[in-house]
Amino acid sequence: MPTIRRIKPEQYDITNALSEYAFQYKLDEATKQKRFELWHEQDIWGDFEGNTMISKLHVYPLQLWINGESYEMGGVAAVATWPEHRRKQSVSRLLTHSLAYMMEKGQTISLLHPFKVSFYRKFGWELFVDQKWYTLSLENLHPMQPANGTIARFPHKEAIYSMQHIYRQFATRYNGTLNRSDKWLERQFVKEGTYTAVYTNHHGDQTGYLVARVRDEKMTVTEWVALDQDARRGLWNFICQHDSMVKEVEMVMTADDTLAFEITNPIFTQKTVPYFMARIVDVEAFFSKYIAQTSESAPVTLTVEDPYAPWNEGNWRIEGTSIVKVPSGETSELEVDIQTLSALALGYITAEQAHDQGRLRGERLACQKFARYLTTRQTAFLDYF
Repeated sequence: MPTIRRIKPEQYDITNALSEYAFQYKLDEATKQKRFELWHEQDIWGDFEGNTMISKLHVYPLQLWINGESYEMGGVAAVATWPEHRRKQSVSRLLTHSLAYMMEKGQTISLLHPFKVSFYRKFGWELFVDQKWYTLSLENLHPMQPANGTIARFPHKEAIYSMQHIYRQFATRYNGTLNRSDKWLERQFVKEGTYTAVYTNHHGDQTGYLVARVRDEKMTVTEWVALDQDARRGLWNFICQHDSMVKEVEMVMTADDTLAFEITNPIFTQKTVPYFMARIVDVEAFFSKYIAQTSESAPVTLTVEDPYAPWNEGNWRIEGTSIVKVPSGETSELEVDIQTLSALALGYITAEQAHDQGRLRGERLACQKFARYLTTRQTAFLDYF
């Protein structure tokens, strides 16, 4: 009979062996030991048949910005099963167990990067954010109007304070952005061959940065953060200054980016790519905080469907700044599954869109009432785990 147990440090080697096999890489001993140090900060669960671990997953204890407030989040990652044990419902057991554990820990929302969107939709996660991928050539690199400030390049360790200060102001404008710690920044961005370019305006305030590398006549911008148009001009013009060094520029941008509208020659390749998925873990705890940030609105009752987190299922009445569970016999105005509710809460889709698609079911008037409780902010996620 399979059992789920927390992975102990003495089991890290076999846990790592499964990751190496499933994701097809090999770590040297020094890198492996650094990884094991990080694992002490994670919740790692294994599904066992006797003493044999057949699958595992990791949960990162992180925080997200939603409506300008920080929410506890469980980041699910490194889900893997030995091939000889697949299709035994092992991952299903692990995901169900992890949801209950995240709820107990107060992690009211969860994120993951899917290997297959349809697989995780079955368990309640839904797409919540897109990225724009740009590929530009030399003919696109025409400077904008000159900015008023200056650019300075730094190795990442020296730029972390500046990045953190700028990023926090940027991230709180969106829903779903990670509330980064200094330690997280250092782990994610201190990499050989990359640098941070920081923009300082004429008042002496740092208002933008980009993370990039230049290699083989190509510049790759993996993060671009600008607090205002002056910083955007400064960062773009800095990229254009590489026109004697590179033939191509690749950039990863937020879904609401408008670079094509701003530059002289806007004909370049753009792709909008679905990125991370999100899932509300605890409807009552999540919405108690979420609606406390909204103005009072007309009451609305909705039925939530969530077979993998049964504590979320049932009828919920939202009124003013409170949410309460009501008896199942009470009339409900709307019906929604947890996937759709998660996308609505973060602002990836609107209530009207969900209603038109048949994913928020009920009268349009009730849909409009519920919409007044929902965010109007864009989603963004600049990280990976």
